[in-house]
Amino acid sequence: EALDARPELAYAHPKEREQWKLAKAGQLAQGDAVAGAKMLAARDKMLGLLAKENVNLLLGSDAPQMFSVPGFSLEHELPALERAGVSRWQILRAATSAPAAYFGAEAEFGTIQPGRRADLLLLDGDPTADIRNVHRQAGVMLRGKWLDKNEIDQRLESIAATMANIAKKK
Repeated sequence: EALDARPELAYAHPKEREQWKLAKAGQLAQGDAVAGAKMLAARDKMLGLLAKENVNLLLGSDAPQMFSVPGFSLEHELPALERAGVSRWQILRAATSAPAAYFGAEAEFGTIQPGRRADLLLLDGDPTADIRNVHRQAGVMLRGKWLDKNEIDQRLESIAATMANIAKKK
């Protein structure tokens, strides 16, 4: 898949997208594609070994990677983690209870229990059957407010329109 053809790039600022394209073109011109493939293979091997030893992993979309739009980047990362040998349960734990434990905030978030922060994702599929079901979202509970898929889609359309307008003004 061409990185610059990912649909989620509609939500990234046009200047950032342009910087990513220039940086990627520079890497390819320098022959870094082979080095990049070796790095990815080494990372996958390391992740598989860490998962096998049940090392606590954390999942997040905070790293500023090229062509990586926070939130959407997980769509590509979750199947890659599974291919590397991380189980679906380990992936789900890395996205939920493990960050809470890392930050010492288990009493605040990380599991669904009375008194915990009311932030959660409701799915239309079982991620333990297929990790890609994480992206079959029915809606999100954010700070106790329910956002259904239609409202989320409307907000995303608004962001995409804003980014398209910015791109036109260049």
